[in-house]
Amino acid sequence: GGDVGAVGQHGRGPDHDDSESRALSQLRRLLSRESIEADVYALFAKLMEHASVWFEPSRNPSSRPSRASSATSRLSPMLRKCSHIQEELLAAADPAVHARLTHLGVAPQLYLLRWMRLLFAHEFGLPQLEVLWDAIFAHGKALLLADHIALAMIISVRQVRAKPASYHDESLHTLASCLLGDTPKMTIF
Repeated sequence: GGDVGAVGQHGRGPDHDDSESRALSQLRRLLSRESIEADVYALFAKLMEHASVWFEPSRNPSSRPSRASSATSRLSPMLRKCSHIQEELLAAADPAVHARLTHLGVAPQLYLLRWMRLLFAHEFGLPQLEVLWDAIFAHGKALLLADHIALAMIISVRQVRAKPASYHDESLHTLASCLLGDTPKMTIF
């Protein structure tokens, strides 16, 4: 008996109303425009816990590497990432594009540095960036989905620009122009 009546008709007691009120108050404070700078900084700081290596310089080229280390070990983490995308992921996914980019001497950092460091902000409009960034951040702290998005962009540019019957130098020049940023924003929908 008597204890059930203290809860009320909706299963709420006086303490429940106070905690709900406190929660709404905290939510309003968190979402207020007055704290937007702090919120953006907090999000940026969290992102940079994992992406800061993308902005580290290369190791000192004057130091002599041991025989066991490769030339890529002297590259910055971002240059290694760019090389991985073009030399491994692209080579496996689309050997023809990889071979032609290599033949043309298109170094991966020429287009991938901007794509990766800005997380495609120059290549897509804001509504599409929101979708991409949600996916990238939800996929994991290492932001590895960005590598595969870059790969998909390279392949999609080739598929749009290349002539269906053959892969001529003219279409490859157009591909290289696209990769280097001479095209309007891409669409993903």
